[in-house]
Amino acid sequence: MMQGKPPLNLNATAVPYWANNVFKYLSIVVKKKELKLDRYTEEVAGCLDRIRILSSHIANVQTEISRTQNLLDAKSKCIESEDHLKRLSECELSRLRTDGITVEKEVSDTNEIIHSMQNEMFAAQERIDKFLIQKNWNEEELEQWSLAVKQSEDDAIALSRYCRKDDVILKSGTMKIGHLTKVLFLPH
Repeated sequence: MMQGKPPLNLNATAVPYWANNVFKYLSIVVKKKELKLDRYTEEVAGCLDRIRILSSHIANVQTEISRTQNLLDAKSKCIESEDHLKRLSECELSRLRTDGITVEKEVSDTNEIIHSMQNEMFAAQERIDKFLIQKNWNEEELEQWSLAVKQSEDDAIALSRYCRKDDVILKSGTMKIGHLTKVLFLPH
């Protein structure tokens, strides 16, 4: 029923007393139709309210969809950036592994050189010892022996320098590999 309009009473005799039966019947039919019209008008008003509410809800849902899509786009870009950083990290790790292999080869080569030089020094020392045993201790021989000892000491000093340089290179390479490996596996 519409608001502000009193309900129709079908039993009330709103029809004049002089009205014939057809008029009375038509009056009742009209009242019933008016009641139906009022009921349908209320239903339409309710439907219009629901439509308005649903339209507002749809607008809110569309706004939420737009926000969610923007969030999804931002997450996708973030994932792309992380994938790019991962590829860069993998390239850097590969390069570091190659550098590590190169450093290990250099260390191995240097160790071989050191070993070879130590063997040469040992052989030279043996020759010096043989020389000293076989020869008399005169001034000339003493000078030669002194020079050989000096040369042996110089070789030992040079060998010591090479060892220290190689140790520094090896430690630097190892520290660099360790640092870059930590950086690579840190969460981003």
